[in-house]
Amino acid sequence: MIENVIVSALEGGSNYWYFIDVADFEDDLPPKGNLALTERISEAVFKNPAFKMPVYDVEDEDDILGYLSQKNLRRGLELCAKDYPEVFQRFTQDEIDAGDADIIFQLTVMGEITFG
Repeated sequence: MIENVIVSALEGGSNYWYFIDVADFEDDLPPKGNLALTERISEAVFKNPAFKMPVYDVEDEDDILGYLSQKNLRRGLELCAKDYPEVFQRFTQDEIDAGDADIIFQLTVMGEITFG
């Protein structure tokens, strides 16, 4: 379910507001193998508590909006359960869409919904 959130957000749901620079964290990702970049990011978040990916504003690539990490993902899911229970219910049922992934990703990275 977490991989679905990260992949859906990075591949579509959130790409209107975020920018990532792979050079910032590539050394912390698992080997490429047959995995797409978004799957490697998801695996890093899931398996490495120290993984921390900076997320930048697409309109100002010097402005860090926040970070994707295990700790922030927990916070994002807690906020989602509290403030967006219908989205959280779809998450727990593994039925999220790109819009739901965007909500969870924004809550994870910034602690609030800022875009959309």
